[in-house]
Amino acid sequence: MSSAASRFPECVPVLSDGPVTLRAHRVDDIDRIVEQATDPEMSRWTTVPVPYTRADAEGFVLRQIPDLWNTAGAMCWAVEVDGRFAGGVDIRGAGAEVEIGYGLHPDMRGRRIMSRAVRLAVAHAFAAGRTGIRWIGGDGNEASLRVAHQCGFWLDAWVPGGAVVRGEPVDVFRAWLRAGDRPYPRTSWESTVADAARMRDAHPGPGERNLDTQATYLASRMRERRP
Repeated sequence: MSSAASRFPECVPVLSDGPVTLRAHRVDDIDRIVEQATDPEMSRWTTVPVPYTRADAEGFVLRQIPDLWNTAGAMCWAVEVDGRFAGGVDIRGAGAEVEIGYGLHPDMRGRRIMSRAVRLAVAHAFAAGRTGIRWIGGDGNEASLRVAHQCGFWLDAWVPGGAVVRGEPVDVFRAWLRAGDRPYPRTSWESTVADAARMRDAHPGPGERNLDTQATYLASRMRERRP
């Protein structure tokens, strides 16, 4: 991903579908990053520091992002729309199976920008040899689940206490996209929501609820979804 001759920001591939572009983060993104990170939805569903300061954004843009690219720890892009910073999307990890994360600036939401950005990022990751991309989202984070649904991710587990946000365990859903999968919805949004509810409620008690241990209904639905 990077070398002595190709380091941040030169090592960052620019990806675009026309309206949406993924590029390296820049200093002039900092003000809008602060606006995004201090939005209540970001505080609720992500691990951004609370309170979030300009110094946090500067450290993110000037140190954290370059270090991740230079050490191949993650591929982190700024999302640009109409010449403005619109959010971020990142592919985390250096192995064959990686994790995706994303977030939009409040004034860019509701325009399906993130689903376009995610498709660009996952296409690049698969072209670079990744075989599976995992999404993990808090139970109740409908906006993030909707993006995953729009991009073809299929739910495979509900994990109580599966993530920690500012020291507190939170319940999460997990979904996957595999190399060769089409990055578009496999079912209706209503069907995905219904599956999520059934997955959550299928088996009370601790531990991960995955499709191998749940009702025949869910197992059959998963087989129907796979190409």
